[in-house]
Amino acid sequence: MKRLLIVTTLDYGYYSNNRVHHLVDQFKQRFEDVTVMYTKVYIAKTHTLYQQLKGLLTLSLRTQNKGNVRFIEVDRFLNHIGGLGLNILGLDTPYLVPHSLIKRVLRRIFSTMGFISDLAILPSFFIAYLLKDRSKKDVFIGQGPWEVAFGYLLRQLGLVKTLIYDDFDYSPGYQYISKFRRFYTSMLEIFCLKRADLIISVGSLLARLREDQTGRKVHIIPNGVDYRHFQKAQIKKPHPRTLIYMGYIYDWAGLDLIVEALAKIKQDISDIRFLILGHTSPDYIKKILNMAKDLGVDRHVQYLGNKRYRELIDYLAEADVGMAVFRPVELRRYAFSLKVIEYMSSGLPVITTKDTQSGSLVEDYQCGEAVEYNTDDIVRAIHNLLLDKDRYKRYSENAKRFSREYDWEELLGKRYYELIKEYYQQDLVTNR
Repeated sequence: MKRLLIVTTLDYGYYSNNRVHHLVDQFKQRFEDVTVMYTKVYIAKTHTLYQQLKGLLTLSLRTQNKGNVRFIEVDRFLNHIGGLGLNILGLDTPYLVPHSLIKRVLRRIFSTMGFISDLAILPSFFIAYLLKDRSKKDVFIGQGPWEVAFGYLLRQLGLVKTLIYDDFDYSPGYQYISKFRRFYTSMLEIFCLKRADLIISVGSLLARLREDQTGRKVHIIPNGVDYRHFQKAQIKKPHPRTLIYMGYIYDWAGLDLIVEALAKIKQDISDIRFLILGHTSPDYIKKILNMAKDLGVDRHVQYLGNKRYRELIDYLAEADVGMAVFRPVELRRYAFSLKVIEYMSSGLPVITTKDTQSGSLVEDYQCGEAVEYNTDDIVRAIHNLLLDKDRYKRYSENAKRFSREYDWEELLGKRYYELIKEYYQQDLVTNR
């Protein structure tokens, strides 16, 4: 195996700490040639409405070489900020259904119109491949149904030998409004899962779902952590008692419940603070900060912006509890959150939601509290961790010990790579 192509609809250049970044870091050491093709994502704060609308009808490609890795950024046809029409109309709160019938109808119409943009993904990738690559690949790794559909097309054309579905997300879960988009996303996902040579799922819940859907064997390679890096945060700096959330900030992140919990906790723990780090929309974080002000806990809540990956340990070294209280929707139920393992390797007990992949991890390793998605349970869990020193110490030690098993080099550099290599060699023997 010499040539690898990884394709993702995540903006590899904008984000810096996702599974795909660690796949590239590990596999560039094991393949002679690695190509990463990804879609550019428009961010509201950095692109004007005119720039977004101008980009809708064009396909722009940008390439960059770093060592043996070639990056192809695809600013695809009909590219735009996700939910642009809903944002303009103020209907973008994902899990809150408007009371007005007119707003509900408009919300459904604008969401369904997104299928036009979805249809542009596959031809955009294919044109990018023809213009910027055209070489045959030994291995193709796709991170979702559209990506693997592209890989399947290349395999049918004899341009790809081994097709891997890197199953790190439940894609229909992104379609929480349009039943039509949810339906075809689900059908495409199952189609691609059945036709991939290997399915590698990120967690046990998602793997069981895929086995039920396809009747095929699914391999589990979970998300991990750069343990030696995050281990540095186990040496704590002086700080007040601190909760921390880091990562993508959206309506499913449960920040509103945590702010509500702070209003009840501050009477018992007057110095408590809540640090929020990560990418979000200006409107959403404004909503959270205004909520904190209304509840009288604005001095306890700090939004510190989107930090670089290597900077995270500076904040984890001043934190006590990692927060991952996700809304229990399908998208988050199946997700194996990187932040949970990163909290653990930093010595932080974790508070997360029951009946999710993250909740199962915390319960299995006894390294925190898995709670129902409500304010009272969050309050109880925070009290348990910050006021019970013996419990805190036990959870913290478990977190440090078990997170060692999730080092990226072991998971991806060895297990993932050896799994691909084993299949590839068997396939060579079979087809001789």
